[in-house]
Amino acid sequence: MLSIDTSGVIPVMLAVVAVPAFAQADMRADVEQRIAQLNDAAMKGYDELEFESAQGQLEQALELARKGGVDKGSLLVRTLLNLGVVYGAGLGDETAAQQYFVRALRLDPNTSVDATRATPALQTVFDRARHQWREERERAEARRRRRREVAKREEAAAERQRRQADRRAHRFAVSAMVGTGVAVVVDGESENKHPTVSGERVAVGIDTGVAIAPLHLLAEVAYIVSRHWHIGAQARLQVLTLVRGEGVKEHLSLLGMARAKGFLGSDAVWRPYLSVGLGGGTIRHRIKLGDYDGEKETPNGIVDSRVSGFVAMSLGFGLQIQVHRHIAVVAEAASFVLVPDVAIHLDLDAGVQFAF
Repeated sequence: MLSIDTSGVIPVMLAVVAVPAFAQADMRADVEQRIAQLNDAAMKGYDELEFESAQGQLEQALELARKGGVDKGSLLVRTLLNLGVVYGAGLGDETAAQQYFVRALRLDPNTSVDATRATPALQTVFDRARHQWREERERAEARRRRRREVAKREEAAAERQRRQADRRAHRFAVSAMVGTGVAVVVDGESENKHPTVSGERVAVGIDTGVAIAPLHLLAEVAYIVSRHWHIGAQARLQVLTLVRGEGVKEHLSLLGMARAKGFLGSDAVWRPYLSVGLGGGTIRHRIKLGDYDGEKETPNGIVDSRVSGFVAMSLGFGLQIQVHRHIAVVAEAASFVLVPDVAIHLDLDAGVQFAF
């Protein structure tokens, strides 16, 4: 098998990453050193009354700071203060001096003119600069306050619009669905009594197992509390159990539920939701009795029902797809726990919803 020696790869990669970083740091250090040198030379010239030379060196330092990315720090503040001194006390341009002082104060509000060079006239210029800086700061704070107030007003207006939209929105939803169900039925007896060899009719005992509830219809009326919450009442009418045999008949089963639905997310078309409900009624589950007593003389092909209920609790998940402002397609899987005739039941339903 071919092997590759990678022992030298990692150091090389580290070097590739580190060298530019070190080079950049060295370059910045060189720039700062050059700016400091220009400041020292300029103020030496200022002390020797060479004001134009000092001005040129300080502006050169300022340009070097701009190109070198030095946009804050004590060195830049020092350069701006020195320019203010040169312009104010040396060249007699108090307007320019004041602006350089203002720029220095923006970077460091606690800065001040070098006491060895602060003449009364220069200190007056610096005081005006501080006053200008404070006014700028106050105006900036006032602008921020106005922006916050505008944002609050806009949010309040948006909230009013949302509430108005809620008031104009639909308030009721009516759903019609059809579905089928399956359950784990926990023991119990057949709904009907069946013949024995003795001629007596008895209910047949049922062991725990899986059974279906073939066909039911659902109707629901809900109050739309908000875009995310519906509260309503649902009626489940089981219309078919597919029983057969002597003395066995189809019966309707009715289950009523009070339900709450909570919609997830903010999509206006695809709207998943969770539901929870509590109610009462029955569900009939289809049970094949087979040779229920082991006797040839009695019928062996009977399919009866087992009635589950009467108290029911439900938890479901559904998807509502909005196809029109007033119409939605709905699909739902709802689980039930029924007691005291115990069954753990699952319904699969689909239908439409009309909102108004």
